[in-house]
Amino acid sequence: MTETYVCSNCRARLRRSYRVQFFVRTCPECGEHGWFVHESLLDVLETVSAADRPSDWEEMSLEERFRHVAKEGLLDWSDLSV
Repeated sequence: MTETYVCSNCRARLRRSYRVQFFVRTCPECGEHGWFVHESLLDVLETVSAADRPSDWEEMSLEERFRHVAKEGLLDWSDLSV
């Protein structure tokens, strides 16, 4: 079984045979070094209310969004199924 991970910067997708919340590597598509997030966690970001999102939310990478919600206490990593 393989899992799909999404580049935090360009949203390119990679498949891997392991299941983790995220891993860090250089993206073969955009060349940026950063997080690849398990695709199931993208739905978690959608649960963040508009009132809790900073004004630059749409410009933020997935990594920046996850860091923001974790810092603000909007996300409990232990509750995630991955």
